[in-house]
Amino acid sequence: MGGNYRILVVDDERSIRNVIKIHFRRQGIYCDTAASMYEALKKIEEESFDLFVLDLKLPDGDGIQILKEVKKRHPDSVVLMITAYGTIEKAVEAMKLGAFDFITKPFKISDFRALVELAFKQIDLQKTEGRVEEDYLDALGKSGAVKEVAAMIDRFAPSSVPILIVGETGTGKALVARVIHEKSPRREKPYVKLEIPGAASLEVEEELFGWVSEGESKKGLVELAQGGTLYVGRVENLTPHVQARFLTLLEEGIYRVPGSIEVKQVDVRLLFSVEDDPSSLVDRGELTEEFYYRLKNLEIRIPPLRERREDIPYLLNRFIVEFSQKYEKKIVGFTPGFLDTIRSYSFPGNVRELESLVERCVVLTRREVLHEDLLPPGLKGDRGETLDELLESIEKEMIIKALKEAGGVQTKAAEILGISFRSLRYRLKKLGIKG
Repeated sequence: MGGNYRILVVDDERSIRNVIKIHFRRQGIYCDTAASMYEALKKIEEESFDLFVLDLKLPDGDGIQILKEVKKRHPDSVVLMITAYGTIEKAVEAMKLGAFDFITKPFKISDFRALVELAFKQIDLQKTEGRVEEDYLDALGKSGAVKEVAAMIDRFAPSSVPILIVGETGTGKALVARVIHEKSPRREKPYVKLEIPGAASLEVEEELFGWVSEGESKKGLVELAQGGTLYVGRVENLTPHVQARFLTLLEEGIYRVPGSIEVKQVDVRLLFSVEDDPSSLVDRGELTEEFYYRLKNLEIRIPPLRERREDIPYLLNRFIVEFSQKYEKKIVGFTPGFLDTIRSYSFPGNVRELESLVERCVVLTRREVLHEDLLPPGLKGDRGETLDELLESIEKEMIIKALKEAGGVQTKAAEILGISFRSLRYRLKKLGIKG
């Protein structure tokens, strides 16, 4: 990642502040933190920053107030919002006020990293006073297959046609959706996104279309995306009823708010994604025929990593550079055996799994070149971990490796890890490791 950026992280949770601060500083990026709105506003008065990471809820105010002050003092600064699931409406409000994007707690470390990369690209674009020819899809690879995806984006982006993005988990569907928006005439309007959980409920329908009940009402994401783009990930998890509602929206540009007879008209571009072959989803009854046939000729398919193995060396080098900076290590490459083993693996988790695997190897190695003995049996990759889960798994692996090197002698293992014996004992108990 790297770069000459200045970042301010505002969150009342110390663990989140510290993890994000360490994440940036290990890459040589200046990062300051604040635990409250008062502290943040004071820092904004005294210093300038390129990127702000703001929590929506703070003990003495909220991120919206900080956002307004940031945009007044530093209009070119890029702002990312951190929000909880139930406050997505506030996050969309923040985007209308100038925030670049938002991420929902608890978030995956890979998703946060990808969002920050996009934010840095936006900062670079603004510094050049225009939109430069920069490939947002570098994170997916450099192969002909990725270039075909880029070409499809360039053809579809200028219009307002709906698009169905097809790709397995970890292939980069959300990134492609964001790039479509950034390259479209709607780029200055809201970009709203929602990943549909495995068991979509009435709550999801209300999140999308809003609700009216006993004189109270809430705007849905469809309305909040007015003039811009709405991305709905894993649309196959929606009920047939909600898919039918989107079909009406696609064909007529109207929808009815749940609990009301009022019909609303909106101008919003709709992007959808699925994680399996659409025709198979139709056969299994997860995608309605009517919905699929409306989008059948408007697909962008992202090929899985196993179909473009020529991208693996490039992605390996990219991730090695990134994680070497993050963990302050000098790793210059990988052995032929390491590459051969990686290339022979099918990567069901795709680029996200490869990224997680490289991070694991960089953490564990004590050499300047990655060897195949670092690879886990079966190459078990990313599990979609949260920040805390990822850090705990890395900590556990490092302790087990140190104990093995120390022949089970805990004092020596503590010395290898650079921590006190008492600290090691605490971690052994916390992580359930038998010493």
